[in-house]
Amino acid sequence: MERTRQELERLRRTAWLILFVPLLLVLLGCNAQFAGSSAVPAPAPAPVSAPAPPPDPLSLAPATAIVQAWQTLQFTVNGASNPPICTWSTSSASVLASFGQGEFQGQQAGNATVSVTCGALTAFASVAVVPQPVSGPIVITAGGTYSGNWNSDDPQNPAVTIATDEPVTLQDSVLTSRGHLIRVSGASTGANVTIRNVTGTALDPGIAGRQRGAFVDASQINSIVIENCTITGVSFGFYLDGGTVSTLRIVNNIALNLEDRASDGQGGLLPTRPDLGHFVILANLIAPQGLEVGWNKIVQTMGQSSIEDVINIYRSVGTPAAPIWVHDNYIEGNSSPSALTNYSGTGIITDGGKDAPVSSFVSIENNDVVHTAGTGIAIANGHDITATGNRIVSCGQDASGTWFAMTYAEGASI
Repeated sequence: MERTRQELERLRRTAWLILFVPLLLVLLGCNAQFAGSSAVPAPAPAPVSAPAPPPDPLSLAPATAIVQAWQTLQFTVNGASNPPICTWSTSSASVLASFGQGEFQGQQAGNATVSVTCGALTAFASVAVVPQPVSGPIVITAGGTYSGNWNSDDPQNPAVTIATDEPVTLQDSVLTSRGHLIRVSGASTGANVTIRNVTGTALDPGIAGRQRGAFVDASQINSIVIENCTITGVSFGFYLDGGTVSTLRIVNNIALNLEDRASDGQGGLLPTRPDLGHFVILANLIAPQGLEVGWNKIVQTMGQSSIEDVINIYRSVGTPAAPIWVHDNYIEGNSSPSALTNYSGTGIITDGGKDAPVSSFVSIENNDVVHTAGTGIAIANGHDITATGNRIVSCGQDASGTWFAMTYAEGASI
C-alpha cells in the first residue's frame, strides 16, 4: 500500500509539470512580445525604387526673334539640366547663318528656323531677318568696327568716308551711291582699313557726262584689306593710288557688270568713257612687303557693260622677296560697247610709260581669262615680271555670234 501511494504521488507531480511548463513558455512568449527587451526585430522591407522622372523638355530663348541683316543673335537652351553636347542648325543658311554655340547672323531678308538637338531632345525657334534701315552717308573719323546700310544720292558725297589713321573695320554692310561708295584717306601716317562682307551697288549719277563712282577710292593708305565683298555696276572696283603700303590684300571678292560709260542724265548711258574703268588699279604704290590680288571673280556681260583693263598694275613696285602677287583670279567677258573695233582692254596688265618708276617684281600666276574681246595678259611696262600657269580662252565672238574685230586682241602681249 505504501508503495502504491508513492507511485500515485509521483504521477501527480509529473502531470503538474506537464501542465505548468507549457503555460510558463506561453507566459514568457507573451512577456517577450510586449516587453520587447529581448526579442529580435523583424527585418525592414526593402525600399521600392521610384520611377525615373521624364526628361525635361528643351526650349530655346528667344522662341521667336526679328533680326536685321548682318546682325547677330545668341540663343540659349532652357529646360534641360546639364544637357549633353548640342548641335545647332538653320533651315536656310542664305537667310540665317550659324556660327555655332547658338550664335547666328542674319544674311538677307527672309524667314528661317533654328533648331538645337541635345541628346535625344530637339527644340526650335523662328527667326525673321529684315533689311537694315537705310541711312544717309557716314563720315568715320575714329577707329572701330562699323556696320550699316548707307546711301548717298549726291554724286559728290560718298556713302562712306573714312578719314582717320586709326584702325577701322567696315563689315557686314550694304552701300549704294551715285558717287563713290567708299572713300578712304589717311590723316597723316596713312589709313588702316579692313573692308569685309560689304555689298556695294553704284547708282546712275543722274548728271549727263558724269561717270559712276568707285567701290573703294583710296589714297594715303598704310594698310588696306578688302575681302568677301560683292560689287555691281561701279566704274572702278578698287582705285588705290600712291604711297608706301605695309599691307594690301584684295581677295575673294565678286564684281559684276562694271560700267565706265558716262550717264546721259536720264537713266541711260552715253558712248563716252570719261575714265577707262578697272576692277583693280594699283597706281604708284611701293610695297616692301608685297601686295596680293587673288581669288577674285569678275564677270562682265558683253554688249551690256563696259570696262577696260580688269587688273592694272600701274607703276607699282614690289620686292624680289615679296613681289606683287596677282593669282587665281577668274575674269570673264571684259569688253566695251563703246569700242567695237578698237578695244584695248586686257585681263591683267603691268602698265605705265617708260619713265620711272616702272612696275617691277610682279608675279602673275594661275589666273583664268575667259571670253575677252581684248588681250588676256599684257606686260606693257616694267622689269622682273613673271606670268606662269595662266589660262586664256576666247571664242572670238560675242553672245550674238558676231566676230570681234579688235586691233589689240591677243592671248598675251609683252
